[in-house]
Amino acid sequence: MRVNTTKSEVLAISRQAIECHVSLDDTPLSQVSSLKYLGIEANNKGKIEDEFTSGVKKYDTNTTLLSSHFKDRHMPSRVKVFLYTTNLNRILLHGSETWFTTTKTKSTIQTTEICNFRLIYGVTWRDREALNIEPIIELIERLQSRWYGHVKRKPQDEGVHRILQ
Repeated sequence: MRVNTTKSEVLAISRQAIECHVSLDDTPLSQVSSLKYLGIEANNKGKIEDEFTSGVKKYDTNTTLLSSHFKDRHMPSRVKVFLYTTNLNRILLHGSETWFTTTKTKSTIQTTEICNFRLIYGVTWRDREALNIEPIIELIERLQSRWYGHVKRKPQDEGVHRILQ
């Protein structure tokens, strides 16, 4: 495997600011305070709220773009559900496998979900069961469990096991 030393960067995650000196083939790698990789942004404090917030903003932007379709009374509700589950959910769920979900993030997710139910169907959260749509929080928890199982099945000498310990 070849590593491009000009593009590679180091992100040291710690509660206190630390200086990290890493070199590859006698080429020092630059240390950064935040790093975006595969759509997930992490900072040197170990927080991913910035990425979560940008995901919610993308979700809200796309909801606004699709709102004319959701408000259309002539569009069948099954098409609206299809748009919701295939487009909006996927935007919000991107990278959610690795999120550390706090009460605040769960509340934000539920709020955006309820706003969309109200927009699409004109229903409240109490009526969600009648729609037969899995709550997004449960979907995120299922995706996180699946990711954790995937990581646990990896060989013990993989780097991800050192991170989890």
